[in-house]
Amino acid sequence: MKKPKDATPEPAADDPFEKKNEPDLPAHEDSVQSLIEKNIKWCQVIYEQNRKIKRRLTMMVVGNYLRLFLIIAPIVLAVIYLPPIIEKLLATYGGLLGNLTGGGGLPLQEILSQVKPDQIQELLKSLPQ
Repeated sequence: MKKPKDATPEPAADDPFEKKNEPDLPAHEDSVQSLIEKNIKWCQVIYEQNRKIKRRLTMMVVGNYLRLFLIIAPIVLAVIYLPPIIEKLLATYGGLLGNLTGGGGLPLQEILSQVKPDQIQELLKSLPQ
């Protein structure tokens, strides 16, 4: 006997795509339920890791701002407070420094031109060795 051409071939016995008549729902529901539970556990672990990472990154940002403040603050304070302090020091010790302040003082070149080589030799001999 010949088979008609419009008939579909019967599936092989070991075909994985073959529909079985047995109800597979309870085992399938258990596997889906266990997969959902595993997924929830992994999500919780990942959430905790992300929370720790976020906290650590926040602390790093705060630390960087503190480091920046510790570098910039002394520079700003120096720009604000050093000029008046330097002016007071130059006013107080300007006589000793001479030409740095533009005023009078001890002219260093005149003093050195008056020193004789013999005086320098005596000075060097008097220094402890």
